[in-house]
Amino acid sequence: MINICYGITSYIIIVIGLLSVLSVYPQRRWKSHIVYIIFYILIAGGIAWEAQDSTRGFVTDLQMIINPVINLLLLKIFYKICYRSSLLWLWLYNMTTDLLRIPLLTIRGVYEKTDVMYTNVLGGRNYWECIWNLLIIFIFIFVYRKWKTQIRIFVKKIENSWKMALFILCIDISALFLVMWMAGFFDGGYYSDFNLITNVLLILILLLLFIIYVFRSMYRYNKLEKTSLVEQKEILTKEYQFIRTYCELQAKRLHEVKHTYLYLLNCIEEGTLKSAKECLNTHLENTRNREWKIWTGFMDLDCILNYEYERMQQQKIKFTQKIELYKLPVKGEDMMIIMGNLLENAIEASMKCQIEERRIELTIQQINEIVFLDVKNSISDTVNLNGFQSQKADKIMHGWGMKNIKQIVDENHGEMQCACKEGMFDVNIIFMEDKEYE
Repeated sequence: MINICYGITSYIIIVIGLLSVLSVYPQRRWKSHIVYIIFYILIAGGIAWEAQDSTRGFVTDLQMIINPVINLLLLKIFYKICYRSSLLWLWLYNMTTDLLRIPLLTIRGVYEKTDVMYTNVLGGRNYWECIWNLLIIFIFIFVYRKWKTQIRIFVKKIENSWKMALFILCIDISALFLVMWMAGFFDGGYYSDFNLITNVLLILILLLLFIIYVFRSMYRYNKLEKTSLVEQKEILTKEYQFIRTYCELQAKRLHEVKHTYLYLLNCIEEGTLKSAKECLNTHLENTRNREWKIWTGFMDLDCILNYEYERMQQQKIKFTQKIELYKLPVKGEDMMIIMGNLLENAIEASMKCQIEERRIELTIQQINEIVFLDVKNSISDTVNLNGFQSQKADKIMHGWGMKNIKQIVDENHGEMQCACKEGMFDVNIIFMEDKEYE
């Protein structure tokens, strides 16, 4: 029974490590559900065998090096992962797991007054080791939920930099020897109080260094994110001001059609019908090229919708819209930022599809004081809902669109949800605050 409990906890630890890799590289190679049912069966069986094998020793040596190689080979077949960064990350993950086990291993050796081989292997597993594994699971879940963005950035740095990869490889090798030394694999003798004090102090020092690194990374990332978010919003504001000026100019030209009417009236009164016909044909053609296709009654919203609609027409994207709105839920400038980012992302994603599959659907409905905004677009592959990673080369000045939207939605007490289903990416926003912007 103890071995079963220990095997289950080891199974969960292995799964958490693999899931952390898939959270960074979620893109599948195939769309067939049958293929991935086979994959799940294979990976589940492999992990079960590894978990059963782990019951032979509390702190392992070769197992924590070899098993990630096998697991990632299987993942590489079915997912588009970077093998180098994933392997270095899983090795570091396994070293951390065994480092966290060493204090209990040392305590058991001191308490039972046994040598390393008996304590780690021959003595078998006990309930304390199962409970310790559960504690490690909770630590990993907490760390991942708290710092999952930093973990993704860390793994991506390993992928994009050979210097970073070599640095992490050196850390993995150093950690392996540290684990083997602290676990007593080199001398194989009996544990003592000195071993216990030394190992606990080393673990505390390593944990302190890890916490310092994490908080330093979080500080730098948050500072960069805040700076980039402000700069990006300023750029978007200037861009949409340009769009609004352009749209106002178009509206002004349409307004000047009244002068054409006066000219036509004069032609009719004087009987110069030929001149009237030529003028009418010319201005009808110009007006047809300039006129807006979408009217909501709100200047800012009309500007951005018609501006993006022209882009959709150029890319041969089928666009359908249903708008029932009698007051804006946010400021006009913010509405332009929301719609501009949503439609720009939708156009970018739809352009990756075949021409006949390109489709964008916009719905804006108001029921009493609640405004529902929904944008759906066709996609060529599954979208990573966690990161919304930009595909543009400049990662600093791009990729903030969804964060700008989220910031505006939060400031106006709204809610935003995203979903990916049946070849369509769907962004749904609800505003419930009673505000009115003219």
